[in-house]
Amino acid sequence: MREFHVSRAARQRYDLAGMLFGLRGSVLLADVAGSRRLAAKINAARAAGDAAGAPTIGAGELYALGILHEIFHYLVERYDTRIQPGAIEAVATELEGELGRERLDRVIATFSREFPDGAAPRRHDI
Repeated sequence: MREFHVSRAARQRYDLAGMLFGLRGSVLLADVAGSRRLAAKINAARAAGDAAGAPTIGAGELYALGILHEIFHYLVERYDTRIQPGAIEAVATELEGELGRERLDRVIATFSREFPDGAAPRRHDI
């Protein structure tokens, strides 16, 4: 299961639990009501001066962003399995060669810590 990554700070600030968007195989999972609630919380925080950003964000904008994100996950996976098998593993190997195993492990650990609930514990998920 792949999920839309939301930072730990944003999850805490907006009291966001669970998944807004995800991809299981070729099935796209999306929470329209969750997008509306999150947009309302972001807009309230921005109006109160507690969060930076544009004055308002629409639930539809969040929803579209999540859908596009999951579509790109699907396209990359399809590319890796049908067009260029092993492409993701090749990129992961290249990253390991450039960064070294220890540094790459730190990057993955930091990502997993900063983006919980759907973070990437395996190197091909980054």
